[in-house]
Amino acid sequence: MDRAGDIIQLDRRVSRAISVGKGLRLTDEELDLLVAVGAIEVLKLAAGEALKIQAIQRQRERDEYRALTADPVDKAKMQEAAKMSLQRVQEMLQPKVRVPRSVLSAQKSKRESE
Repeated sequence: MDRAGDIIQLDRRVSRAISVGKGLRLTDEELDLLVAVGAIEVLKLAAGEALKIQAIQRQRERDEYRALTADPVDKAKMQEAAKMSLQRVQEMLQPKVRVPRSVLSAQKSKRESE
């Protein structure tokens, strides 16, 4: 198959997997094709933006924690700082659950119809 045909076929497979909310296995040739069309560059840019957002959020949390612990005599602020620390650890220990897009779409449709 020619390159244009390969791109169209891969697009169909990816689109189908997205529409049914299923995973997708790619061959080495398909991965090379994604690299050749620039899809990996787009993914890297999106990942970079996501990392920036995460870093900003962590910095905000650190700043808030530091503000709460600046006065160790204030018991209410120290308790709030302890709660923040506990919440952060609990979030880190929770396994990440993958929710299929089809479920998310169904939930969104349900909310919109109400």
